[in-house]
Parts: sequence; structure tokens; C-alpha cells
Amino acid sequence: MADPQIDDVQRKAMRLTVDTTDLPPGSFLTGWQLLDALRSGRLADPDRVGFPPANAGLTYGRNKLFADFVSLTGREIPVHAWWGIGEPASAESGDDALLNRVIVLLQGIDLNDPAALDEALQLAETDPRLRRPEGYAIPPWAPEP
Repeated sequence: MADPQIDDVQRKAMRLTVDTTDLPPGSFLTGWQLLDALRSGRLADPDRVGFPPANAGLTYGRNKLFADFVSLTGREIPVHAWWGIGEPASAESGDDALLNRVIVLLQGIDLNDPAALDEALQLAETDPRLRRPEGYAIPPWAPEP
């Protein structure tokens, strides 16, 4: 488990004592863990998670779930870029069945289940809400992968 976005300057500023290139178990929520915690109400103040006000709470959780799924199925994605179920506007889109399926697949991948990875790769290729759209342009504010 690693957080490559945190460099030495940020580590010192935040007084982090863990190695962000080798995070200990339980010190970091993956996308599926975060969305699950947000949906279940286990987080005390979900609106403080993410980047309030536009990309916080469930919107942020959906985006992180999406980013994990996209990267684990072999697609690079810039920080804060998204499409399909990862878009902030998709929060009310009725994609709960797909989100639940993605959560189950990511849980399987975390457990090193090859069948879960195979199914995730197939789903990434066949579901348009997970495929990078034709002609997708990286937003001007997002760095290139």
C-alpha cells in the first residue's frame, strides 16, 4: 500500500511518521473501503472527506472507487480526472448495482483472487460507465499521467 502523491515536503508538513511508500495495514482506505464507510455512516463527518464542497463525501468516495478500479484494470488516470461512474454528476445516476459489483471485485482483487481480476478486466472493457470514452480529454486542471 502506498500513497505516491505525498512527497518528503508534505510528509514533514503533515508530521507523518509512516513510510508512505509502504503503508502499514489499516492506515489507508482504498476506494472501496472509503465508499463503504461513507455509505454505511461509519465516518463521523463525511462532508470533510475529500475536497469540499464540490468533491467531498459520497462524490469523493465514488471517484476514489472509480480511480482504483480504472488503475487496477490497467488504465492510467490523472489525479482528479474521471468519467462514467466516477463523475461528480453521476452521484444520483442509479448506478448502485454497478458500484456494488465494483466493490466486490476490488475486494477480491485485494485478496489476490485471479477470477476477480479477470472479471474486473472484462467489466472494464464492456461497461461504458467504466471505459474511457472515445475522445476523452484530460481536464486542463489535471496533470498528465
